[in-house]
Amino acid sequence: ELAPRLKAIARQKLALPNAGMRAQLPNLLPILSGVIDWDEIERQYDELVKRVHRELDLEYDVLEKMQVTGTLTKAQVIRLDELLRLVRRMDRYLLNRERDQPTEYIFDWKDFGGYQSIQFKPVLIGDYAKRSLFGYGGHVLMMSATILSKRIFCENVGLRERDVCFIQLPSYFPPEHRKIMKKYAGNMKYSDINQTLPKLVKVIEYILSKHPDRKGIIQTHSEKVANYIKDHLHDPRLTFNKDYRTPYDMLEAHALKPRSIIVASGLREGLDLRGDLSKIQIFCKIPYPSLGDKWVKRRSELDKEWYGYMTTLMFVQGLGRSVRSATEKAITYILDAGFDDYYRRNRRFIPGYIKEAIVTSGGIGGQ
Repeated sequence: ELAPRLKAIARQKLALPNAGMRAQLPNLLPILSGVIDWDEIERQYDELVKRVHRELDLEYDVLEKMQVTGTLTKAQVIRLDELLRLVRRMDRYLLNRERDQPTEYIFDWKDFGGYQSIQFKPVLIGDYAKRSLFGYGGHVLMMSATILSKRIFCENVGLRERDVCFIQLPSYFPPEHRKIMKKYAGNMKYSDINQTLPKLVKVIEYILSKHPDRKGIIQTHSEKVANYIKDHLHDPRLTFNKDYRTPYDMLEAHALKPRSIIVASGLREGLDLRGDLSKIQIFCKIPYPSLGDKWVKRRSELDKEWYGYMTTLMFVQGLGRSVRSATEKAITYILDAGFDDYYRRNRRFIPGYIKEAIVTSGGIGGQ
């Protein structure tokens, strides 16, 4: 099957994921063609899936017959299991696309660690949640600190509001143990961020000088802010997440390093800074989701309240990194002057236990 392709290999061309890559590949210029037409791939995606599905299905049939005769090798047994999962996933996807009202998907491609990755994901996950989460019992108990709106949560996971009982409880962590203090450096929105960044660094430097013996975390919420801090604040206490292969490696270094302060752009969840690992946390900017992300943009178009809800969810997740029990204490500093406007527009989503922890007066905490 490969013979015709190999025979003409000298005439083959490579397409570029984006035009900017051409300058990075000077030795490949003779065999480079144009840029991939991602819009065309999006239009033909279903046909591509159908073709791959047919090929994988044929391979699966061959291996299944070999399994019956007992002639499969160990590698082929592993491959058979892999094919079964892939074919079933494609079956579900293609059946969904044939419905009168198929699930809406967003097609995009992104750079992950220097590699181009195609993403094709559903705007709403209700169909998948019903199968993967809610199909295993008559009643489902879900517990989270970030179910901030019954309506939006139900819509997100495909549940009907009338089928859901929503119980919201206050936090038993004392508010004085988790003070949220405003120490504004300036507005961090797109039009103002370049003017604010030098002031931001000075405020961070001042806060760290007031807490010389404590560990903590600086949540930048963007690579731009993290890189600016790295270039302009030369403090040996700073431990930059991006300098480590994995978050686990970074956490190990942070635990061993005296007075370490983590600087991270996206560690809002799955990070446990219990004990003395974080006594101060600094929010450089409000964690608005990027509207440059096609999925975020489309989700915002479908529900005008979703964007504020999602911002609050990310904010609450970030707040929870440092105070992990009722006896622990940590101070949070908010440096983005846009917080007041954010709070006014989204206070309906902000839990009461967060509101009660906000200190209205300025200054530097001394817990």
